[in-house]
Amino acid sequence: MDNIGMPTHVLEWVRQFPNSRLVININDNGFVTLWNKVKSIDDMLDEREAQVRAEEREKVAGLVEALEMLCAWQTAWELTDNYLAMGPAFNNAKQALATYNDNRKG
Repeated sequence: MDNIGMPTHVLEWVRQFPNSRLVININDNGFVTLWNKVKSIDDMLDEREAQVRAEEREKVAGLVEALEMLCAWQTAWELTDNYLAMGPAFNNAKQALATYNDNRKG
């Protein structure tokens, strides 16, 4: 650590905590303020990564739901061969797929 005009007792105190995330502020009068940062950049990046992963899990869950609905609709269509009877199930599946696509686009 370079001595940037800080008092010796402050430098010694800082050296005691080499791994802490200290913020050092020196005002125009030479007053030194030290404090630990609440969050580091790494902590914030980790939180953002966790948030992105959670959002991706939600999107995948929406896709799975839409595909399950489409498969159910297709199976029912094949069994009944009647589009009018299966209209609501088809519309539900289309809506779930549209919701998934909207969520994916952000």
